[in-house]
Order: sequence, then structure tokens, then C-alpha cells
Amino acid sequence: MTKKILHEKDRYKASIKKIKGLQLIALNIIIISFTYQFFKLWYLEFKGFDNKRKTLKYYFRTAKYFQSVLDEFALSHKDN
Repeated sequence: MTKKILHEKDRYKASIKKIKGLQLIALNIIIISFTYQFFKLWYLEFKGFDNKRKTLKYYFRTAKYFQSVLDEFALSHKDN
């Protein structure tokens, strides 16, 4: 009986690890596609922009925003 319970517990832990791995893969795909779309739209919006200084200021402001979002995500998933 004890061996069966331990076996089931090991299978449960393995399935949880697989699920977490798949979630991370899906999250990476979403982040990569979102980042690609953002930079594509950002480039299309500012490719003809004459004031390069203002463009760089906008870029760094958005980069700081994305860094704060990633930091919050890392803190919220630190326990896992």
C-alpha cells in the first residue's frame, strides 16, 4: 500500500513539473510574440520621426515600463 501511495505521489510531482514547464514555454511564446508586435508597431510609428532625441526618450520610458512589468511577474512567481 505504501509503495503505491509513493508511486502515485511521484507521478503527481512529475505531472506538476511537466505542467509548469509547459506553462513557462507558453508564457515565453506569448512574451516573444508580444514584444515582436510592440517593436514592429513602434518602428512603424517612429521610422519617419525627425526628432531622434524624443524618440529615444519614448523608447527608454517604454523599456522601463516593460522592465517593471517583468520584475512584478518575477516577484509574483518567485514562490513557484
